[in-house]
Amino acid sequence: KWSPSNYYQVNVVDYKTGRPKTRNELEGKTQSSTGDYKRQLVFYKLLLDSHPTAKLKMVSGEIDFVEPDSKGNFRKEKFLISDDEVKELKETVVDISEQVLNLKFQDKTCGDRDCEFCELRKKVVK
Repeated sequence: KWSPSNYYQVNVVDYKTGRPKTRNELEGKTQSSTGDYKRQLVFYKLLLDSHPTAKLKMVSGEIDFVEPDSKGNFRKEKFLISDDEVKELKETVVDISEQVLNLKFQDKTCGDRDCEFCELRKKVVK
């Protein structure tokens, strides 16, 4: 069982290349973003906190861009990851796993009318 005395509290840093993104982009709060960057930090917490032998408790995660923005500034954002976020991601993983194992995904599309993969699926699944 977790107790502060027998676990190390850690901050996980995920270094990213490419154009630095805003905090809202990282969290998926803009029209063009998905929240995948922050979701990755939540996944790291899920993995670390669930590891059977690692004595680590992830308390926060950082996304650190290694390339400067147009003004030459480096950007990083730190997030506290809640247990509710981990619970939600865990439920999503279980749901998707069930769909894959039971072949329930065959009739699903991504919603993009021009998706080449969905077009391929239509040709294969008849």
